[in-house]
Amino acid sequence: MALVRDTGAVFGLYDADDAHHEAIKAVVEKEPGPLFLPVVLLAEIDYLLTTRLGQDAALEFLESVEQGAYQLVPMTSADLRVPPTFGHLDCASSPNRSKTIQAIPNLVGSIEP
Repeated sequence: MALVRDTGAVFGLYDADDAHHEAIKAVVEKEPGPLFLPVVLLAEIDYLLTTRLGQDAALEFLESVEQGAYQLVPMTSADLRVPPTFGHLDCASSPNRSKTIQAIPNLVGSIEP
């Protein structure tokens, strides 16, 4: 089975104080399939790791990406199309943020292990 990672799961993997750290770590260690990571999350993960856990954590994450720990999933213009059945989610009343949230089902649906 393949796992699609999000920012919270990656951050929780690096933050030993995170309430879900052990559960996330256990799932990642048991999962033989690829760990998909949408490329659009790289900057956010880097920022959170740097500002909350320090530069060493951010560098460790980026080195793991470079070494192939994650299969990066590119975002395409097709991912920005909103499926009519998904509807509109308003995230902090920002049009750009809600577009990103609306695009997530397309991005995840386009991944083939």
